[in-house]
Formats: sequence, structure tokens, C-alpha cells
Amino acid sequence: MRKKTKRNLIKKLDSLWSRIIRGRERCARCSRSDTLQAAHIFSRRNMGVRWDLDNGIPLCYACHMFWAHKEPVYFVEFAKEYLGNLKFQNLRIRANQVKKWSIAELEDMIETYSNAV
Repeated sequence: MRKKTKRNLIKKLDSLWSRIIRGRERCARCSRSDTLQAAHIFSRRNMGVRWDLDNGIPLCYACHMFWAHKEPVYFVEFAKEYLGNLKFQNLRIRANQVKKWSIAELEDMIETYSNAV
């Protein structure tokens, strides 16, 4: 069993979060079901929302790489429509807050997300 370091817990949470987002089964933009990826609305660097399920959109590889990353203005507009303006604005506020997760908080989130997949 791996040692419970923050780094290992973060990797586990990244994997669980991605599985949950991809579990929505279709690209939110084009409806393809193959090559699904979990796209963050606000970057993974924004630790306050890194694992927030509202911060994830299932996108196929093409929509993720060749649309979301190359057309960020359109992606933001799409994200606002996808979430609704109020939810998007609340997510933005949380994304701009500094968050340092404790090991206990990370473990709790892992337990919650493990039960969801």
C-alpha cells in the first residue's frame, strides 16, 4: 500500500475526478462517446476548484484539444451556458481563492468520490 502523502492523494483524486466527469458518457459539445476526456473549466492550478465536479466538462479529444484549448473565449462562453451564469460565477469566485488542502480533507474527498464511481 502506498504511503499517504499529499502527492499520492492528489494523484488519486485527479484520477477519481476524471472518471466521474468522463462517466457522463458523451462529449458536452459534439455528443461523441469515444476518446472522452475530463476538461477543467478553471485550470487545475486553481486548487479551490481542482476537484469540484462543476469545474469539469466531458469533452472528446478533438473538442478538448482543438477547440477548448485553441478557442478559450468560446470555451468560456460554452462553460457559462453549460453551467448557467450563476453557477459559473460562483465557481469563478472559488477558483480565485487560495486553498491549501489538508491530508484529512483530501482523504474525505477520496472517500466521497470513491463511492460515486
